[in-house]
Amino acid sequence: MVKQASQSLVSRVDAKGITVQNVSHKISPTAIKALKREKCSDSDIEQFNKIREEHFTAGTMKYFIPKQMTGAETNAKRRSDAHLSLISEKERKKQQRSMHSNPYCIHGRTYQTEAASVYSALTGATLVSIGCLVGPLEKEGNFPEVPAFISGTLDYIDLYSGIIVEVKCPQRIHKNWKQLYWAQGQIQMQLARCETLHIFQYIPPMRDTPGQCQINIMKVNHEWFEKIKIPLLEKARLLPAIFSGH
Repeated sequence: MVKQASQSLVSRVDAKGITVQNVSHKISPTAIKALKREKCSDSDIEQFNKIREEHFTAGTMKYFIPKQMTGAETNAKRRSDAHLSLISEKERKKQQRSMHSNPYCIHGRTYQTEAASVYSALTGATLVSIGCLVGPLEKEGNFPEVPAFISGTLDYIDLYSGIIVEVKCPQRIHKNWKQLYWAQGQIQMQLARCETLHIFQYIPPMRDTPGQCQINIMKVNHEWFEKIKIPLLEKARLLPAIFSGH
C-alpha cells in the first residue's frame, strides 16, 4: 500500500480544489476482483515486455483507433510508427526497449510513487499498486466483452472506493487531458471492470518552486469502447498468430 506523503511535502504542492473524500471502511469487491486478475507487475520486465509486444495496450491504443474518435492520436508520424510496429517484430521490440530510455518515461517513473503518496494524503485514499491486466473478459453486467488482444498496465487502485488512479508527471498541467489520456483510461476501466478513473497530474516541487497537481475524473463509456472494437479487429490480425482469431 502507498504511504501518505508527509505534511511538509503536501504543503509545497498547490492542490486547489482537492479535498479529503468520505473514506469508506469497507473494502471494494471491484478492487479485489481487479487485483486478482493481475497478470504481472511492471517490475517483471520479461513478462511485462512480452505482453506489451503481443497486445494492443491501453497506452498505445490511441494510435490505432480512427482519428475522428475521442482520444485518438492525430499526429501522422506517431500513428505511422505505431502501425509499423504491427508488421515488424523487430520494430515492436525496438519501440518497447525505447520506453526504458525515454527521458519522459524515466521522469514519470522517478516521481510516480511520490505523486501517489501526495494523492493519498490529499484525498484519504488507500492506494494499492496494480499491474498488467489482459483480455479476454466475458460480458459482466454493463461491461461488454473484452477481446484477447487488449491489455493495459494500471498504476493504482483505491482499495475502498475501487477508483483507478493513473499518475501522470508532465512538464506542465495539461488542459487537453482527454485528448492525451482518454483512450488509455477507458481501456483500463474496461479491463478492471471499474466505473471511475482519476488522472492525477503531478509536478513535483523543486527547490523554491512549488509543485502542482490536478485530478481529472473519467467515467467509463461503454458505447465508445464498443465502437473502437470494430476497427481494431482487422488490425489485431497483424499481431502474433495466437490472437488472430479474436
